[in-house]
Amino acid sequence: MLESENSSNSELWNYANYVLGYKGATHDIAHKRPADFSGQWDRWRAEQHAYFLQRLKATPEADGNMLDRTVVLWGSAHPHASHSTKNYPIHLAGGNKLGLKHGHLHSFEGTKKVPLANLFVSMLNAVDVPVEAFADSTGIMSEALA
Repeated sequence: MLESENSSNSELWNYANYVLGYKGATHDIAHKRPADFSGQWDRWRAEQHAYFLQRLKATPEADGNMLDRTVVLWGSAHPHASHSTKNYPIHLAGGNKLGLKHGHLHSFEGTKKVPLANLFVSMLNAVDVPVEAFADSTGIMSEALA
């Protein structure tokens, strides 16, 4: 890491200072959730994510576009400040030519608890990095595969 995102002086990490005029460390937005900035920050990040995906999709390749052969995982701000991966909203995009399935909302609660690491195993295998396990994974996340 080049420098800590907790630093209020960080030019690299404190995009919120420039984008929203927030006068603290960007990381504080997730923890302190200042009402004037948290929604704006989440919206700006979502817009940047969408712009990135649009640019990938607009880039032609021989059998489609760059997004078809790219896997993009985006996690929104933590729904709570504990850095837990439980009930964590994420978005998986791209990979149409890599065997990923899209257009579904999945909930892994109750008896259907699935480690987030299963998604990482699935993503790695989709881009031809053969792995059977990663962190606390228990296998692949079949729901993400076509």
